[in-house]
Amino acid sequence: MTDDFQHLLNDSKEYLQLRYGLLKTELSQHLGEIIALSVVVLIGALLAVGALLYLGAALATAIAPYVGGMAIALCITAAALLFIFAVLYLLRNILFTKPLARAIAKILGIDPNNVGSEEKLQCALRQQQKTVQLQGELCKARLQTQLNEATNKIGWQLVWTLIRKLFK
Repeated sequence: MTDDFQHLLNDSKEYLQLRYGLLKTELSQHLGEIIALSVVVLIGALLAVGALLYLGAALATAIAPYVGGMAIALCITAAALLFIFAVLYLLRNILFTKPLARAIAKILGIDPNNVGSEEKLQCALRQQQKTVQLQGELCKARLQTQLNEATNKIGWQLVWTLIRKLFK
């Protein structure tokens, strides 16, 4: 019996060591993919900003003769670039945050449709709190009604008791 238990213990220990090694391997693989994705996004963003700056300078040079000088052309180009950056900032969740979150969730093996489920959970929690609050108010109203009925009943019993004692 002890040999079987010892064999089972050794097998369990070996199994746990193998699972731990597998976990470390999968974690390093997923972490490597996330870092690679981050590097690609960072390099892409830097290249896009550089391209926008060069295109802005080219646009300023092209429109300078038509607007009255290079200074005005650079101001117009800067305003256009600020407008583009403002639009990108306002659309950051749609264009950047959600797609990146979905890509990372896909790398980690999480269902991408559940990304952003915190909002759903918070909404469900608020709904549950409202339900509990309404149930509490309903319970309070019932207790108030029962208390009023009991007070009326006790009051009438007290009145009848006093009347009986008076007429005895």
